[in-house]
Amino acid sequence: MTSQLDKGKRVAVDSASPSSKSSSNAEVKIGEPCSLVSATYSVEACREAIAKFIIKDEMSFRVVEGEGFREMLGVFENTFKVPSRTTIARDILQLYKKTKKDLTDFFVSSHQRVCLTIDTWTSAQNLCYMCLTAHFIDDNWTLHKKILNFCQVADHKGEIIGRQIETCLLDWGIERVFTVTVDNASSNDGVVFYLSKVVNNWNGAL
Repeated sequence: MTSQLDKGKRVAVDSASPSSKSSSNAEVKIGEPCSLVSATYSVEACREAIAKFIIKDEMSFRVVEGEGFREMLGVFENTFKVPSRTTIARDILQLYKKTKKDLTDFFVSSHQRVCLTIDTWTSAQNLCYMCLTAHFIDDNWTLHKKILNFCQVADHKGEIIGRQIETCLLDWGIERVFTVTVDNASSNDGVVFYLSKVVNNWNGAL
């Protein structure tokens, strides 16, 4: 680490490491004591933060290639190489896999009971979709809402939807279901009937 006094007023501390850097800027006067406050950053943490920004704010992958975005990050840290949209897409996929594993491990180890909400609809292209969301309260009494699956289904028949939900629950390690909330479509009677049989066989007590 090297220190440089610029015209007797500014002190900057730089690290030679390309992936981890400490820096500090402080206004000082000659002859007066001063203290430096260091700040660290890592390339991996920055890329993960960008991935979370895109997910939470529902941005397109190409936002990382925008001129304004790159200029902004250059002000924050001019040695950081902004990833391409292809790279950030891979980062987001890896973040999803890690988050899914952590949540699956939680469901398996805690035997957490969840409440499910199911929404199905048909698009303008006559394609059928389903969104499955799990709601649960953790040991700290914090309410969580997690989308488990957003997928296309063959049709909206009760057993087909039920089988899709069964596959999803097994994939996430969920065996205990407390409630299922659906709309008033008649086919949902078949969904609830199918899930009741499946979950009861798991001793999940729907």
